[in-house]
Amino acid sequence: MERQFTLGLAGTALIAAALVACRDTVQPVGSTPDVAAGPAGRVTCIDYSGLPLDDCTHGFRLTNGVAQEILPSGVTTLSLTLPNPLTRPQPGPFTPIDLGSPGERSRATGINARGQVAGWRIDAEGNLRAFLWEDGALTDLGTLGGTFSIALALNDRGQVVGSSRLADGSIRAFLWENGTMTDLGTLDGGWLSGAFAINNLVQVTGWSVYCSTCSANERHAFLWDNGTMTDLGVGTFSEGYGVNVRSQVVGRSSGFGAFLWEAGTITRLGTLGGVQSEAKGINDRRQVVGWSTLPGNFPFHAWLWDDGTMTDLGTLPDGGGSVAYAVNAPGQVVGVSGPGVNTQVPASGRAFLWQGGAMTDLGTLGGENSVAFGINAPGLMVGESQLASGEVHATLWTAAVQAHVPVLAGVP
Repeated sequence: MERQFTLGLAGTALIAAALVACRDTVQPVGSTPDVAAGPAGRVTCIDYSGLPLDDCTHGFRLTNGVAQEILPSGVTTLSLTLPNPLTRPQPGPFTPIDLGSPGERSRATGINARGQVAGWRIDAEGNLRAFLWEDGALTDLGTLGGTFSIALALNDRGQVVGSSRLADGSIRAFLWENGTMTDLGTLDGGWLSGAFAINNLVQVTGWSVYCSTCSANERHAFLWDNGTMTDLGVGTFSEGYGVNVRSQVVGRSSGFGAFLWEAGTITRLGTLGGVQSEAKGINDRRQVVGWSTLPGNFPFHAWLWDDGTMTDLGTLPDGGGSVAYAVNAPGQVVGVSGPGVNTQVPASGRAFLWQGGAMTDLGTLGGENSVAFGINAPGLMVGESQLASGEVHATLWTAAVQAHVPVLAGVP
């Protein structure tokens, strides 16, 4: 199913110009019960990447196929009464463009060199669905037969990965291509899995429960390649978050913290002086980004690791914590920074771009908060932003300067 959007002439020209620039750089509702098959029994809550949760502290609560987002203050519903303005002044060098629809919650999780955007949305009926956005059209990617799907990454071929529920209630990693969603399976004996990243070689990394009697929290990082899922062997609790064209995988492990896996060799990336760290993304130059606690184990800061050296990226002027989610080929980093940021729920913070030693606030769609989750080689960035109405929508940031920002309006 495709969902079409209308856009003002200025917005159309802006996006068209940006996407042409991107492409020039490219070389060559269901009602299934909320029950997961396996020893953990009923799965009623998942986090923002489809991971089952033991408690409903964040992410989504699932009830008969209906998804409700859980914020630190409790379960929230979307406000459908305030209008989405057609234009809004936006100072600074970056222009945020609304990819969402009024009355819907949405997030963009990745952008490729062609300007295609992957993400997820919760519609007014509570359906949680993965999407692919391109040239103003939003394509619903469907599910593996169950009640939800979440897209977390895509490559330059337009292949998308994430997590989806099956008809039997279990959750599996998927690969979507040209209208077909494929179940990537699990590690031998496992019953749950999810995918976080995909490279241009169609190699996928993520997590999988590794035995039939294991709980949802007993999971290993994997690398999937041409139908085979390989356990990376980096600890009882581990997840792969990023993979580049060198087949190098980064992620987190209970035994290693932030790690880099290369052809069976595991490198501990270390910390910024604390005891916790996670690696969230890697580019093809082997530069890695993530977060780490500081001495005293609080707060936590975003970092860039390059050839053995971990650099603290700091925070925006209002302080607090920061998390880096992605790094592109030129070494530009995006993430979130702010006093209310934590490592599971970005909450109160602002999207940032870090380059040349400086961190810049990307702004919002009129509300207080925003987060950037992806950046492509030409420098287009995606994530989510709060509107003045309080709704949170998938967002695309460009470097163009405009007096007013065109906002895409959904067409029923």
